[in-house]
Amino acid sequence: MGSEPSIHGEMLLEMFIGKRPTDGMFKESLNLHNYVKMNLPETVANAADPRLLQYGGEGATSINYRHPDHRHASSYEIQECLISLFGIGLACSQETPSERLDTSDILAKLLVVRNKFMETGGIHEQRSRIGIQS
Repeated sequence: MGSEPSIHGEMLLEMFIGKRPTDGMFKESLNLHNYVKMNLPETVANAADPRLLQYGGEGATSINYRHPDHRHASSYEIQECLISLFGIGLACSQETPSERLDTSDILAKLLVVRNKFMETGGIHEQRSRIGIQS
């Protein structure tokens, strides 16, 4: 629509997929926003930067992160976290500026994800609170 994309959304998506908007895979109508959107929620791990994930036995994913209770995050917990983070990134990178989140909303939603992930590891019940549809 002639407006500049949101730097917040682009950076968030770049950080978690490990690709820049100028990556060679983005041609024609495929861009960072559309790439993440088409992988949500079912194939979110495919869109994530593989350096964030380690693939273990039976295709399970885990991350080099331990919760305060010294357990590794489960693949479900990681998937739910990525879905929420990508959802926030998508909401920040909407084409129309009036549809984008403002900075204070971005921070509040990121804190909800962080706090829920740190507390219990799973964030399924928080998706609706931060505007992510199942």
